[in-house]
Amino acid sequence: MPNTDDMHAVTRKELREKLDEAITEWAKRLTADLTQRLTQTITREVAHAIKSSEESTRSYMGAILDKASANDEALDAKYSDLPPRGTRLETAVFPPKRQRRR
Repeated sequence: MPNTDDMHAVTRKELREKLDEAITEWAKRLTADLTQRLTQTITREVAHAIKSSEESTRSYMGAILDKASANDEALDAKYSDLPPRGTRLETAVFPPKRQRRR
């Protein structure tokens, strides 16, 4: 038979207070645990997004540089004969002056 000296009647008010305390403590621990897990998940996802963004940027920059290089080569090929062509036009429009005799 249990020792009845240590036991006393519990009122509804006391029971509600203890239950409220237990629920409050449980909610605090749950909130702390969820906050920690959420912080870890967000940190991991942000790191992944940054890495993915850097890879995409590198890929796009490589494609842009390749296209710019191809454009430069096309311009160089298109105007490679420009100096001789300019000289011919200058000669045709502005004939060279006759040199003086000495």
